[in-house]
Amino acid sequence: MTIKSRQVAGVTSLVVIIVAALSAYHLATLARLNLEASASRGDLLRQAIFQRASEVVPGAKDPYAALRQDGGIRSLLLSSAAYSGNVTYAVIVNREGVAVAHNFPSEEGKPVPDQEDLTKVLQKSAITVLRAIYSDRTYEIRQPLLFGDQEFGSIRIGISTLLVKSDLQRAIRIALQGVVLALVLSTVVAMLLAQPEWARFNSDVFMHTVVPNLARLGLITERTESRYRACGILWGNRFGSGTDADVQSSLASS
Repeated sequence: MTIKSRQVAGVTSLVVIIVAALSAYHLATLARLNLEASASRGDLLRQAIFQRASEVVPGAKDPYAALRQDGGIRSLLLSSAAYSGNVTYAVIVNREGVAVAHNFPSEEGKPVPDQEDLTKVLQKSAITVLRAIYSDRTYEIRQPLLFGDQEFGSIRIGISTLLVKSDLQRAIRIALQGVVLALVLSTVVAMLLAQPEWARFNSDVFMHTVVPNLARLGLITERTESRYRACGILWGNRFGSGTDADVQSSLASS
């Protein structure tokens, strides 16, 4: 591989790695924020149901019947989908996990399977959050219900990750387009910078600024001159033809 090819490959690889790393960080942050937003909307529904339940249960002879028959709770349960498209169900269960009041009335009296708590998932690493999003599982926001000092049930809000995954996949496509664009642009720029004319310009600047100072310090010798020429830093006979008096005097003294 030529020096030019190495320069192009090095610049291109560096740019692509940086863009890919920043894109990955952005996607991980976006995934967490989207899932947190879904959890926040589910939590808002949980708080509304809990507030109404705290007004209905005290003094009731049968708290389960009171919750099931209350119009306010029924309205909150039926409107659960309006809080977020990610909310799949809202239910109040008893201690055995059987639905007492459900946003789908046909599910009342049936056991509700336990799902993983979404708040605990959000406390974990970005990789765990991504796995949760792509698992296509349903997670829950929970709130215990107390009758006096005894827990007699809980509120469960089901949160699906399907819409979050769809938003994330859209963002991934945009990020990939950015990586491809960075790859193309960095390759073009690297090829332009690797042209002999650009290298010659850099060499001229180097000879007029750096080389004289190195010569004054006695750091330039005839052997180093040949090495510079071999690396393509020095061109023609400008360095050795006597055009720079400081360099030549330094070489003579060495």
